[in-house]
Amino acid sequence: MPFEIRALVAKKVILTELAHKFDSARVVDLVDDLGLFPLTEAFEHELGEDIAFPFEGLRLSAGVAGLAAEESVSGPVVYIEAEYGGGKSHQASVLYLDGRIDKGPIIDDSIWDPREAGLQDRPVDQALRAVGIVAAPESDEWDAAGLSRYHRTDDWK
Repeated sequence: MPFEIRALVAKKVILTELAHKFDSARVVDLVDDLGLFPLTEAFEHELGEDIAFPFEGLRLSAGVAGLAAEESVSGPVVYIEAEYGGGKSHQASVLYLDGRIDKGPIIDDSIWDPREAGLQDRPVDQALRAVGIVAAPESDEWDAAGLSRYHRTDDWK
């Protein structure tokens, strides 16, 4: 089954403050005090910018990048994106801290086999570690955060 996600992940209090600025925004509980801010088509439309993508290979718009940077003065905010299916495998992340990019963008378009060693080196796992997700042995941060719950960004409610 195809899978795609584009979201910001941070402490819920940070994302909730951001979500209050937009009618179409929502924050979904993850683990502990973390939340996920899905970058839905409705949100991107409401953001209403001319779509400019400052990073080659990422679907991170300049407007979303600016919001992530602004909110990161209150704590780390990560942008994550991933897409699997039809022979495609893509993951990317950007860590924002103190109003600027702290790490990234990290992009990995290699074909991924979950049985392979090195799960923790994928871009989304690295980003999730930066906001406090800890994986159990024999697992990864993706699963520890519960990102497998839904297969499309718009399904996160």
